[in-house]
Amino acid sequence: MELNGNNPLPLLRLGCVQYAVFCMSDEMQELIDMLHNTCKEQSGASEDAVSAAKKGTFADDNNLRCYVKCIMSEMSTIDDDGIVDVDAAVALLPDDIRSKMEPTMRKCGTQSKASL
Repeated sequence: MELNGNNPLPLLRLGCVQYAVFCMSDEMQELIDMLHNTCKEQSGASEDAVSAAKKGTFADDNNLRCYVKCIMSEMSTIDDDGIVDVDAAVALLPDDIRSKMEPTMRKCGTQSKASL
């Protein structure tokens, strides 16, 4: 699956990953916070846009898309060509939500940009 400007599905994955963060240790939260700050600075995304995306409201914002790609790149869930590594994304999900989220992530991960 490719990340493109009209595709909010990678943002959904980001939400899943961020949900997983809330179930992690303080040390892991600190690492995620550093990643968030780094990607926010590199992308120019606003905190408001990131916060809204976490709640399911996805702005048509190139900076937000760059933020998402940065997060996914740093977490090794997307390659330089924008292809999502579904296995890597699924592996990041906590056990308590994996069974609920994995089928959707795998189904979406088999679709090309043209079919979305």
